[in-house]
Amino acid sequence: MHTWEGPTPPDERGRVTYRCTRCGLTVTVSSGETPSLPQTPCGEGSADPAASAPAPVAEQFPSLARQAWSLVRSLADFIADGCQTVDATEYRRRLEACDPCESRRDNRCLKCGCSLSLKARGRAFTCPLGKWPSPDLQEHHQP
Repeated sequence: MHTWEGPTPPDERGRVTYRCTRCGLTVTVSSGETPSLPQTPCGEGSADPAASAPAPVAEQFPSLARQAWSLVRSLADFIADGCQTVDATEYRRRLEACDPCESRRDNRCLKCGCSLSLKARGRAFTCPLGKWPSPDLQEHHQP
C-alpha cells in the first residue's frame, strides 16, 4: 500500500504535494483542498495499467557542484542580458510549462536544481529541457 507523506508547504501558486515514500507517486492539489490519495498497493493489484508498471526510480537533484556550475552560467547570461526580467504573462507561461513536467519537484527542477519561481523571471534563463520559448535577446539589447 502507498505510504503518504505531506503536504509540502504551498508553492508559489498555492499548491501542496503529497508523495508516496515507497514508490514516489505524487499527488498535487490546491492548498486547503482535500486530496484523493490512492489506497491501492504500490505498483500491483490495480485495474489501472499505470499503477501496475514498475515503480519509477526516484530522481534526485544534480550534485551540488553541478548546481553551482548551472547557477554561475545562468547568472553570467542574466548579467550579460542587463539583468532583464520577463513580463507577468511570460512568467506565468513559463511556470505553466513546468506544471506537468516530470522533472519538477515542488518549486525546483530535477535537471538543473534551480528554483523555478526565480529562474522563470530572468529573460536570459532557459529550461534545460527546452520547454520555454527561446528568448530573443538581440532585439532587447541597447546599442
